[in-house]
Amino acid sequence: MATNTSATLSLPSLSTPAGTHTFTESTSNPNGTTDPNTGNDMSSIIFSSTGGTVCYCTSQGNSVADEWIQSVQIGAFSNNSGNNGGYEDFTVQTVSLAVGSNSLVLTPGFTSTVYNEYWRIWIDLNQDGDFDDAGELTFDAGAVSNTTVTGTMVLNTAISGTTRMRVSMKYNTAPTPCEAFDYGEVEDYTVIIGDCTAPDTDGDGICDTADLCPGFDDNADADGDGIPDGCDTCNACPCASQGNSTADEWIESVQIGSLTNVSGNNQGYADFSTLDTLDIETGTTYAFTLTPGFTGPLYNEYWKIWIDYNQNGSFEDSGELVYDAGSAVNTAVSESFAVPAGTTNGYTWLRVSMKYNAASTSCETFTWGEVEDYIVHIITPTACQDIVSISGTFENGSNTLYEANIEISATQTIQSGATQELRAGNSVLLIPQFVAESGSDVWVHIEGCTPPAILKPESDETTQSILEQFNKVQNTDILPKLQPLQIQMQPNPADDFTQLSFSAPHDTQILVEIYDMQAMNVVRLHYDNITAQQSYNLQINTNDLPSGMYLVKVSDMRGTQQTLKLVVQ
Repeated sequence: MATNTSATLSLPSLSTPAGTHTFTESTSNPNGTTDPNTGNDMSSIIFSSTGGTVCYCTSQGNSVADEWIQSVQIGAFSNNSGNNGGYEDFTVQTVSLAVGSNSLVLTPGFTSTVYNEYWRIWIDLNQDGDFDDAGELTFDAGAVSNTTVTGTMVLNTAISGTTRMRVSMKYNTAPTPCEAFDYGEVEDYTVIIGDCTAPDTDGDGICDTADLCPGFDDNADADGDGIPDGCDTCNACPCASQGNSTADEWIESVQIGSLTNVSGNNQGYADFSTLDTLDIETGTTYAFTLTPGFTGPLYNEYWKIWIDYNQNGSFEDSGELVYDAGSAVNTAVSESFAVPAGTTNGYTWLRVSMKYNAASTSCETFTWGEVEDYIVHIITPTACQDIVSISGTFENGSNTLYEANIEISATQTIQSGATQELRAGNSVLLIPQFVAESGSDVWVHIEGCTPPAILKPESDETTQSILEQFNKVQNTDILPKLQPLQIQMQPNPADDFTQLSFSAPHDTQILVEIYDMQAMNVVRLHYDNITAQQSYNLQINTNDLPSGMYLVKVSDMRGTQQTLKLVVQ
């Protein structure tokens, strides 16, 4: 007959995560057989733990002689860590992460030569002491890079308490979470992933204070480029392409139409999509000059240009290779390409590739040379009449536009408070009896009915004095192209208004145009009498604009342009 007895069970020191756990024990009688009278020789003890030390696998870079993790920035958190010998435990620092999108900036450090590095981030989402579960690889750069990597880490659920995050940077190939590798570095952090408790106006689960794209869903990112769709000017971004070495040659400058970019050596690839956007018109031919740069000896370089005309993120479609040099040369190349009539309007990518001694493909990583990407704005030019003759008086408050393929002749009076635009493909003839009163606007455009040569009379002007001023604007020897205005735009995002702030380097007038993401012009403002060395704050009303992303284009009468991104809430 079985006798009920009590016993004390001693457990060794266990390292367990917080939660409820089950310990199972079995019993037997002294001779090693089970007691038939007990009916069940297995019993379970349920105990709870408040959590102890969770031991994670080790990972490190064995050498940081050449490269290391210089800084990690995720959301509002930033740690400029520098070289830590291959591994550093930063778990005393807690990173607060939001459910949804979290922006990140990962910066490598180098002793001298820059190397290609691969970045990954893991988070132990289920707090079980490893990074092996589904979804715990929370960021994968997808390719090597020798510059700062930016992107977005998307987290779908909150967790209770804290957990571990691992940041790994490995030379030239993707790291695994528990690896010791030859070159690079690893850093560990403590993270909190919490629901949004602050205002979340757009309802995307991201607090307003951390919103990447106010007014839109931060979690919607169709092309995976880290920019939410609502604020992405290019939801179809191109494949990667670069030269691995620019020790001997690189793209020194690109000049296409009105765009000139003296870029210099950018270590094999540069994204210039934030530069002034180049407007290109359908049915129009554009001249360009591509110039190589060399450290010493000159090498033969092969040039190509692609434009993603159908805006699908690929340069492989018919007609998108707009220039093929046909052979390699060691000097600058000057040619032209034509934008086909009927091309879809909008913003898209232009890629310039220079490869040593052989033709590149649009998505190639090659040994020597460089690649540069730009954004172009494809527009359809306004149809113009052949010849236009104008006469009469234009009263205060009137706003008129005349266009011609060949020429415009005008005999008239532009009263104070009236605006007149003259666009001609050949010439504008202001014949006698033409008068522009003080306070009126006269805008004169030559060459294909497109801007801009701008004339704003400061006093009542006759034909002769207007022509004299206009000729100065057109004469690049008298009035050369100067540096663009250095413009700051605040607030951005904007509610009721935004303000353009700058100090003018020269006397000028400017045109401010705001375009929505369908390339429609929604605001157009003229500002005259901009005086050199004076500071200006130009306020622009935005309360009538629907929430969304806009491009603000600022044109200077001296021939310079700037394009800024604006978010209206």
